[in-house]
Amino acid sequence: MNPKQYYRTGDIVQVRSGIKDADFPDITIGGWVGEITEVDDQSPVTYMITWNQETLRLMHPVFKRRCERDGLDIDKMCLDHDSIEPFKGGPVKLDQQEKIKTAPLSMKNEDDRIRSVFGLTSDDPIPSVNSETLTAYCNYLEKNLVFPFDATWTNEALTRDRSQPVKVIGLEEVEDEFYGILCNVKLPRGTGEVPLVEIQKVKDKMKKQLVEDYSYWFTNYC
Repeated sequence: MNPKQYYRTGDIVQVRSGIKDADFPDITIGGWVGEITEVDDQSPVTYMITWNQETLRLMHPVFKRRCERDGLDIDKMCLDHDSIEPFKGGPVKLDQQEKIKTAPLSMKNEDDRIRSVFGLTSDDPIPSVNSETLTAYCNYLEKNLVFPFDATWTNEALTRDRSQPVKVIGLEEVEDEFYGILCNVKLPRGTGEVPLVEIQKVKDKMKKQLVEDYSYWFTNYC
């Protein structure tokens, strides 16, 4: 065995008191207990630790939300030798969590603008598209979009005239999870209902951002 490998797979260890999470320095992970499931004996030696159920239960909810937001594993973590020590048994006692610093939302950031729609913080993951979140987003747009406004409707399914100038005159109350929020428009040859996600080239700057933010959310979180 490599002399630098102080622990083996299967060993139960705990994080030393005072250790902070590498990704979220305001989160204290001292006292977390888990089993070593992988050993990387390169220099420096590091260990993959899978947390036990009690540690998972006691984790601060902000840590869990941030991991979900950033696509990080909640149930395991890679740590170096100096960050851990043998677990001697008994109840799991996590270090007392210090004050967590939640960054304010930035309206220059597209993801943060989406979070503001749902009243979330920067620690929260963006919710996926479903009937409930579509209703919430529709209510937000009805309060913040001023109608009518000029735009272009683009429908890639059409064989011709895929892009047409339209005047958006309102939103539909019924939200469809496949098409998303529908809007009422005046077309060159009448009126109709089209998915808001197909509305492009909005001329007003503020309205353009509202529509594009919705389209970004619907396209990426559906």
